[in-house]
Amino acid sequence: MKTFIISLMLVLVSACATQPRPYFEQAEDTSIKQYKTFSIEKLNVKGLHPDGMVKVGKAIKNALEEQGLKFEWKGGELTVQYAVGIETIKNIGLKLYPVGSKIYTAHIVKDNHYATMMLNIVDEKASKKVWLMSGSKRIDSLEVEQESVNKAFIDIFKNIK
Repeated sequence: MKTFIISLMLVLVSACATQPRPYFEQAEDTSIKQYKTFSIEKLNVKGLHPDGMVKVGKAIKNALEEQGLKFEWKGGELTVQYAVGIETIKNIGLKLYPVGSKIYTAHIVKDNHYATMMLNIVDEKASKKVWLMSGSKRIDSLEVEQESVNKAFIDIFKNIK
């Protein structure tokens, strides 16, 4: 019976540990290579996380410049619209303590941070969305170095063809 309970706990923990995959969509007959300039615009939605917005804005600029696009404050061929929200939720964790032939449990309350992000890339001349991405994931800490965020966005923008 103890083995069954421990196995069940391991299955539940591993199922909860998986992260959902972000959603990507690109308009047909478009390629990032047909554009030379871009601008960045924050979406005006509820629940924005100020520090997250700053870091993501810098990372978007860095990642697109790495792809050869030139940043313009206004009037780029592409406009990257983005929003980042981070919510902190208190979760109760269960910790097992084997003592002799018995297993005791302890409940641990901890903060879990969940980030949600949306990116739209709009072709300004054609007035249409050419690429979008949305997703949510649990993040380990709110204190993330800019370089780590930059690397993550370079990987995200590899999905643009």
